[in-house]
Amino acid sequence: ARDFFPHLLNKSVPEFHKEIYGDLLNPNYYACAAPRGHAKSTIGLIIKPIHYALFNASGDITLLSASESFIVNEITRKIKHEFEHNELLIKLFKDQKTIKWAETYFVLKNGVAFEAGGIGGQLRGGRRGLIALDDLETNETVESEEQRSKLRDRVNKELIPKLIPGGQLIYFGTIISPLCYLNSIISTPDNGWTKRFYAAYWDLKNKCMLPQEKGNELWAEMLPHEELQRRKQVQGTNSFSSEYLNTPVSDETQPIKEGQIRYWKEFPQTYSSVLTVDPAYSDDEKADFKTCSHIAIDQQMNRYLASYIRTHAPIGEFQDAIINLWLQNKNTVTAVGIPNSGVEKSFFDSFLKKCDERKLYPPVVELKNAFTQTGTSISQRGKKARCTAALQPLFEQGKYFIHPDHIEAREELLTIGSSRWDDLVDTMAYAEQILVPNYFPIEKVDEHTQEIRQHEEEERINFAYGL
Repeated sequence: ARDFFPHLLNKSVPEFHKEIYGDLLNPNYYACAAPRGHAKSTIGLIIKPIHYALFNASGDITLLSASESFIVNEITRKIKHEFEHNELLIKLFKDQKTIKWAETYFVLKNGVAFEAGGIGGQLRGGRRGLIALDDLETNETVESEEQRSKLRDRVNKELIPKLIPGGQLIYFGTIISPLCYLNSIISTPDNGWTKRFYAAYWDLKNKCMLPQEKGNELWAEMLPHEELQRRKQVQGTNSFSSEYLNTPVSDETQPIKEGQIRYWKEFPQTYSSVLTVDPAYSDDEKADFKTCSHIAIDQQMNRYLASYIRTHAPIGEFQDAIINLWLQNKNTVTAVGIPNSGVEKSFFDSFLKKCDERKLYPPVVELKNAFTQTGTSISQRGKKARCTAALQPLFEQGKYFIHPDHIEAREELLTIGSSRWDDLVDTMAYAEQILVPNYFPIEKVDEHTQEIRQHEEEERINFAYGL
């Protein structure tokens, strides 16, 4: 690897890479859980397959990931580039390029074929000498028992039977959920797999997690302590634990802690705001609450939960309350976000009809049931994952404020994922999709207008805060 691919390995080879290289020399079933950014794809899907094709030359090679575009853009193009332009490789192994040289299927002159694609795609016939798998699961697929079962069957009933005698199946990835297939392989004893587990802070000798302190990094030259902690601050503890520690359920199991909740007493002088809605599908007292939150953002990108509606009132009354809340704050509200998919579509349509009947036209926008993390493009689905990804970093950084009277909101924040009620938290997470930092100064009003607005505020509060 050092001799032929120094341009792929621009850092010195760390000890845990040497351990992996040693493992990969042995034909077997091999699973390795490693943190993001630690070159597992480079080793497992580029260097190892090239080495196998040139030194084993028996059986074809299959490369699979959750995303075919990743395989094409980040793997097969780089492999083909090495065969086309790596001078040392060509000098010692001759020109291996043939007329079969497509993005997802190409054949070397020594007869070894490379096949690449998404884990759900169709495979060609023939036997495989090497099958290399990389990050087969997403946050969306791992939440579905049906999808998890399909993946297990895909590997055990389709991929493994394609191996020639003495062939090798290797699986590299990050443990994104306790339920993911990679975790089940790693954690199941005596299952025929050779297994390795690494975390960004790791003791190679004793095979255990180390405290998150300088000097304990798995690969300090690539990701030093300062950079790891910077990413933890940006991502939040939960995401960091999954992506870099391979422990998707953090030791600090509660996404938002008591000490991270800050309270506002006075609003900022300039801000913009949004309303976000989470409609329930029943008026029953035991059903989810119908909720609408008014959330503001100031010039320092601080968020403020200004007020909220939380009720089991009939749909019509709830929609009128949303409209009234918008009317009271329309000078600063840039959007009224409402989900518009599945069973929520009927509420969305009926709300627009209600507005039309009242000859009012708030800036209604559609909300998506997913949250995409800035900088990583990782899409989080599922209410707990979505709420945690959207809100945890903000609370950890001290960028989110609620009012001391927001008792229900506080309780929901402290019990994300474990409480029966999470409707307010859901609207707070939704707001991150549509908050726009346009700032409107607070309007100065005369004493008479102030008295009228104070009365309106008291009337609104009687309906808000779940009272």
